[in-house]
Amino acid sequence: SMGTRALLAQDDGALGADSDSDPDTREGHIVIKVVGNGGLTAILVEQDVTRALNSADQFLCMQEGRVSLQGAPKAYTKDQISAAYFGM
Repeated sequence: SMGTRALLAQDDGALGADSDSDPDTREGHIVIKVVGNGGLTAILVEQDVTRALNSADQFLCMQEGRVSLQGAPKAYTKDQISAAYFGM
């Protein structure tokens, strides 16, 4: 039988917030890490690339609806990820 599956999705949790001082933003990312480490699937849509990569086991960059780069954050340099994210 299929086990229980769960998905947490968060879209731009830091948008409009001072992510370093806003406790709600920090808590949102803590939840994503805990949920992700608990074996559940968490999808974070985030424009703060550094914050997203710090929360992710895997990432996916998209440009104009197409995947420009994907994988484990530690497998790529910041320059490679920036180029994929910004389309350079």
